[in-house]
Amino acid sequence: MDSAEKGRLSILHGTPGVGNNSLRRIMAEFSDLEAFFSAPRSTLERFLPPAAVEAFIERCRGLDPLSIGEMMNSQAVDIVVLGEERYPAALKNIPNPPQLLYCRGQVELGQGPGVAIVGSRKATQYGRKVARELAYQLAEKGLTIISGLARGIDSQAHLGALEAGGTTISVLGSGINIVYPRDNLDLYQRICQKGLVISEFPWDAPPLPNHFPLRNRIISGLALGVLVVEAREKSGALITADFALEQGREVFAVPGPIKSPYSAGTNNLIKQGAKLVTCVEDVLEEFPGWAMAAKEDKSLVQPLLPMYAEQESLVLMHLGYEKCHRDELLRLTGLNHSDLSLALLKLELEGIVQSLPGNYYVKLG
Repeated sequence: MDSAEKGRLSILHGTPGVGNNSLRRIMAEFSDLEAFFSAPRSTLERFLPPAAVEAFIERCRGLDPLSIGEMMNSQAVDIVVLGEERYPAALKNIPNPPQLLYCRGQVELGQGPGVAIVGSRKATQYGRKVARELAYQLAEKGLTIISGLARGIDSQAHLGALEAGGTTISVLGSGINIVYPRDNLDLYQRICQKGLVISEFPWDAPPLPNHFPLRNRIISGLALGVLVVEAREKSGALITADFALEQGREVFAVPGPIKSPYSAGTNNLIKQGAKLVTCVEDVLEEFPGWAMAAKEDKSLVQPLLPMYAEQESLVLMHLGYEKCHRDELLRLTGLNHSDLSLALLKLELEGIVQSLPGNYYVKLG
């Protein structure tokens, strides 16, 4: 695609009122958008509602396709259109596939086998650790890790893949030129260099709430399966799991403490039939080619659920997600001051327990 055509696509796509269906009809009729851009109003009105026609004409007056295309080239932004060989094969057959994708990075990664890892933005230390470990181990096996660049589980999944020297794809709920959340700018740049960032939204589209469910269907659509690590009862990650089921993908879930609100969604998924995951092999065995490789290298098949010494387990048995005073823990556990202090210190260092002012403690994950 030359620079001018890339610019035309961006101008048309960014016009208010032009959605996926409008783009599909226009691009089916016009193999080269130059003809659409020079078409009379009567032709435009066959494809666009009146308000969108006015907006499109106004944008054509003020924007130069060649300049926009060259700017996108200078910023290493590519556009992949449905029907091209480069378009991710797994995405072609989902309901309402995006007509075009803005891409930064290695476009070919969209063709490879991948697993989506998603979960809560406000993840516990346990959830973050598990997401990172699973992503690392799956990436080592050659699977691309797909997620959404959000805080919490998504970020940890991307980081785990990068740390393994593997590949990762980030699907944005904003335009390719908008990094959200802003504190993930460094991660975004690393993925652009080592992986792939994609968006179906116009160049400068803000991260609107209605964008994220649409984004989620792409996350699941790119993947062989979706692994939910940690999710509340009404988490956006569960929307991704629903899309996965509709698209015929596998759904996996990591179990969590039964009284933790952060694991209510994942535990419910397991009740409903999602595959319970406690180690990387639980995922790999659903994909025979990858499962065989995992069995040949047992060093990667390690339990992810933490194991604790007897005294630490005793503390966790009596410590919940509401703060508990040290004196109450002494009474409940029957431990002496020294043993309790040592157990609490170990759990704090592992990020499982947090100390609060006034000698109170609370379990994090």
